[in-house]
Amino acid sequence: MKEDEGAIRQGVRLTSVEPTPSLPPQVWANDVQLSITQYEWATPDGFVSHIVEKPEDAVITPVRLATRTLRLTISPSAKPSAFVISFFADADEYGFPLVSSGLNIDCFESDQCRITFEDSSMNVEVDQVGTFRFAVIRVAYFNGALATTQEKMLSTASWVMSFTK
Repeated sequence: MKEDEGAIRQGVRLTSVEPTPSLPPQVWANDVQLSITQYEWATPDGFVSHIVEKPEDAVITPVRLATRTLRLTISPSAKPSAFVISFFADADEYGFPLVSSGLNIDCFESDQCRITFEDSSMNVEVDQVGTFRFAVIRVAYFNGALATTQEKMLSTASWVMSFTK
């Protein structure tokens, strides 16, 4: 579907979305594959999910951060509808990211993110992350093809990493 020049509703232009991958994408940070922390994903066979209910069950992947730039690779290359990275400077008493120390970056809107696409991956460089201890990557894909067949039209996934020097 191409952008419809006349399709504007309440000041927002309606645009097409890319097909949602059949499974949550794989993510690498500085060449380390991240373990997926949680997801809710629409598939042709139904909705699958893994939700972290207790913080101690969250998977946090350690990633070496030698410079102030974080390099991410997301595969497949389908562009998500939303792509947000939250950085956290402090941890709570259990060693998890302290929400009040966070900074959210919408990578489609921020000049801190540089995004390039290749045949099989979306590559992202994020600047100025040297003072943070944790990052949470969140993606969401709008499932336009499933809009009439399922209630849940948004597939989401997240990954959590801690930074080491």
